[in-house]
Amino acid sequence: EIAWAATILAANAVLIGKFVKLRNEYVLALNQGQYDKAQTSLDRIDGQCGLSLWAIENRISVTALAGGFERQKAYVNSMLSGDRRTFVAFFASNIGERNESRVSKVSFETRLRERARTWKIKSDQQTYVFFKLLGATSLTPLEAADILSFEAASSPIDLYETFLDVMVITKNLFHGKGGAVLTQ
Repeated sequence: EIAWAATILAANAVLIGKFVKLRNEYVLALNQGQYDKAQTSLDRIDGQCGLSLWAIENRISVTALAGGFERQKAYVNSMLSGDRRTFVAFFASNIGERNESRVSKVSFETRLRERARTWKIKSDQQTYVFFKLLGATSLTPLEAADILSFEAASSPIDLYETFLDVMVITKNLFHGKGGAVLTQ
């Protein structure tokens, strides 16, 4: 899966290059507290690089920073106004919940794992969802493959960001910062 992801990313190198430049502009604006400029950068990313879960997640966050919880809630609800059974709606709803100041990381993870018991999806899909919503500090070889396999069907931006995350986790584990290369 790593080789396949690298092949897809190589085929999208120009787009990824544009994204990295625009992402850096977004991060700089965000770090400087220039939330309107950060939102403009996200608009440019969407326009020049296509829609992505990465942009949705970051737009939810910057909307909360710029306008507080009520504005974040309104933005997430606008995304849910259509078909609520899409993965994008599911993702946005959960990111919105996760980012609420009253929700701790532990309580969000506990609720998500409890709800997951009722999902009618395969375990590899569940691994992908947990990775996207909760993150990870270690991965088994199968989990890494599952995550990259699902992300390969997403936008090149999402594949790029996930590929980087998976590679950082495996690099840190390989270099003794967390144990073995990939846990078994």
